[in-house]
Amino acid sequence: MIETSMVGEKNIFYLTTQLIILCLILNCSGKDNVIVYVAGYEENKNACVAKIWKNGKPENLSDGTKYAWANSIYVSGTDVYVAGNASEGVAQLWINGVGKKLTNGENYAGAKSVFVSGSDILVAGFESGSENNDRAKYWKNGKSITLSKGFEANSIATLGKDVYIVGSDVSFLHPVRFPSAAKMWKNGKDMNLTDERDSAIAESVFVSGNDVYVAGFVLGNNIFGGDRMATYWKNGTAVQLSDETRESEAYSIFVFGDDVYVAGYENDGKKMKAVYWKNGKATYLTNGKHRAKAKSIYVIENSRG
Repeated sequence: MIETSMVGEKNIFYLTTQLIILCLILNCSGKDNVIVYVAGYEENKNACVAKIWKNGKPENLSDGTKYAWANSIYVSGTDVYVAGNASEGVAQLWINGVGKKLTNGENYAGAKSVFVSGSDILVAGFESGSENNDRAKYWKNGKSITLSKGFEANSIATLGKDVYIVGSDVSFLHPVRFPSAAKMWKNGKDMNLTDERDSAIAESVFVSGNDVYVAGFVLGNNIFGGDRMATYWKNGTAVQLSDETRESEAYSIFVFGDDVYVAGYENDGKKMKAVYWKNGKATYLTNGKHRAKAKSIYVIENSRG
């Protein structure tokens, strides 16, 4: 692994099938016994269908008449929570397949991350304001809380009473304001994860004890093309996951014991492969025949032996 420095970007949805690896059950017994939850969307002739897969078996979350997608999943006991969009511009939360709109569609919005803490359901995302300026926000049990203008909230996690959110400065899409720093909020108070001499996207946050992990990617000179480097930060120290020969992005991070898992993709210019890294070692989930990305990873102990 190579140490480097950190950033934030507007989510661009590809009109191709996009698989999001979301829950990986760790096989502690050595047997080939895993349950994999996948969320994302699949294109049809008219729109995109928000879907989840459990061990490859699909379940539609939307009816296919509008553009819809699933961005994040969280499993708690027998309940499955999914955050995404029920239609273009309407943020939505599904609980066990039943959808609830978080916004009314008056302003463009998106739900990008879901986290469950006890009886509280937290969803991070964004909603455009009256000046067509995105505002990072999160919803706690359906009630919205605005964080900052010009940002999108990409990931949310809690530890005790503390709420951690990371996001991206969407104003970087305006060339006059490029580059920009990645941002984290702790209990609503914001801090930059990188300075504005570097540009990076913060996509995921995970808190373990006193350590705060953030996954994302560093941007090169071309924010719409190459020079993207999958990276995670532990307490502000950056670790590079890929190398300069491949474009890569990291979307999700999970810490299990002493192991650090990160989900994302690598693209060598010919094939875009979904991948996850365990302690910096890559495992490819797809062969590159179709464009794919791993957007979220969740690891638990396999208690069944």
